[in-house]
Amino acid sequence: MNEQIGILLVEDDPVWRTMLTKFLNCEPDLKVLHAVATKEETLAYCSRHNVDIVLMDLNLTEKNLDGIEATLELSLMAHPPKVIALTSLDQENVILDAFTAGAI
Repeated sequence: MNEQIGILLVEDDPVWRTMLTKFLNCEPDLKVLHAVATKEETLAYCSRHNVDIVLMDLNLTEKNLDGIEATLELSLMAHPPKVIALTSLDQENVILDAFTAGAI
C-alpha cells in the first residue's frame, strides 16, 4: 500500500471543516492530519509538523483574504507544503494573488 498524503485543512466554517475532513478521509490515499480555522493556527501547525498538502480557504475572516497571506508565509518556509486554494470567490485579482503567493 502507498503512503497516505498528509493534509492540513484550513477552513474557518466549522461545518465545512467537519464535512471536508470526513470526505477527504474516505479516500484511501488521503489523510487529514489536522484541521484549523485561522492563519495563525496554520503557520503554527506547519512549523511543527510535516504536511504534504495544505487545503487553504482564502477568506478565513470576512473580506480579509488571510488565506493568501498564510500561503505566502508557508511558501517562505524551509520545506514548504504544497498549497491548494479553496474558495468560492471568483474575482480574477483574488485568484491571481493566490497563485502569486504560491498556491496551485
